[in-house]
Amino acid sequence: MDPQTRRQAEQQGPEAQPQGYAEGAQRPRDIRATFTYFSFLAALATIIHPGLVIVVILPVIGVGLAYHGVFSSDAPFWVKTHYQYQVVTFWLAVVGAGIALLIYPASSGFGYLVHALVLAWVLMRSIYGLGQLSRRDAIAEPGSFFFGWKRQR
Repeated sequence: MDPQTRRQAEQQGPEAQPQGYAEGAQRPRDIRATFTYFSFLAALATIIHPGLVIVVILPVIGVGLAYHGVFSSDAPFWVKTHYQYQVVTFWLAVVGAGIALLIYPASSGFGYLVHALVLAWVLMRSIYGLGQLSRRDAIAEPGSFFFGWKRQR
């Protein structure tokens, strides 16, 4: 976590580590963020078994929870960065899937390639986000297209 992000998290004081929770225990806000990451991963299961189309609804529920978390004033800063990261992931995945669907009629092979790249991108962002969430670290650049880590300049 970069120094500015760490300072913002430390300024939240007791809110960042509320009383009544054991060290490392997940709090309700963390569970909402974790559910959203796992809903994105579960949607990828439709590739393995197309009969699991009902699972596609999970990311919509997850992004709804993420929107609620972004606009909720009681969530700590580092959790809000995860919610923002999840919203960006969802909408860019929707745009990427839409582009892949538009390409399918012209060139099904290229359409499948674009779709596979979008799925791999969602998989990598979800795994990175879960790793950061488990360490209770903020996403350095939650609005970034790639993976949210801070570029060294």
